[in-house]
Amino acid sequence: MTTQKRHPKNLLRFLSLGLIGPWLLWLSGCSTVQVSHDYERQADFSQIQSLSWLPAEDQTAPKAVDFAKDNPLIAKRIEQAIEDQLPAKGLKLVDADTDSDAYMTYHASTEKTVGSSPFGTSIGMGTGTGSVFGGVLWRTNPDIETQNESVLKIDLLDQNHQLIWRGTGTTVLPDHPDTTTLDERIHEMVQEILQQYPPKP
Repeated sequence: MTTQKRHPKNLLRFLSLGLIGPWLLWLSGCSTVQVSHDYERQADFSQIQSLSWLPAEDQTAPKAVDFAKDNPLIAKRIEQAIEDQLPAKGLKLVDADTDSDAYMTYHASTEKTVGSSPFGTSIGMGTGTGSVFGGVLWRTNPDIETQNESVLKIDLLDQNHQLIWRGTGTTVLPDHPDTTTLDERIHEMVQEILQQYPPKP
């Protein structure tokens, strides 16, 4: 009777497919944006079909108009991303001097925070004499690192400029994101935030 040896490379491939594969699939399926929302329960959102940007003098801090002065390029990306998502919600953007059903504005900020990776990424493998065995070792100590946490809030206000809906999104940006990354992250944030609108009682 012959005993078939299992080659260490085959074992490594097996373990990689069995353990690393699902982990990578889990990561790729996770959104990079954490979202939440709140709203005025008495508001009738079914009556809102048109929106206009809230005038600067009626905005509350941190004002979108102030953010746009300091970050004009990012502000344009945010505003364009919001406008792009409105038709999917049955909403249209009208000029400020046109009567609209409601108003909208946003608040954007980025802060340096201290974060940590929830688990390590190193794997240890081992082989023994006579027979082959594999040992898998996950490094469980979290990696402490600083990160840029960006927060975007999108507000809807009634005709009296009273807040009736707020959607909030939080994501982490690299230290020096390129234009493609900024476009993708901002569109993702806006899309994830507005997916919560209209609120479901």
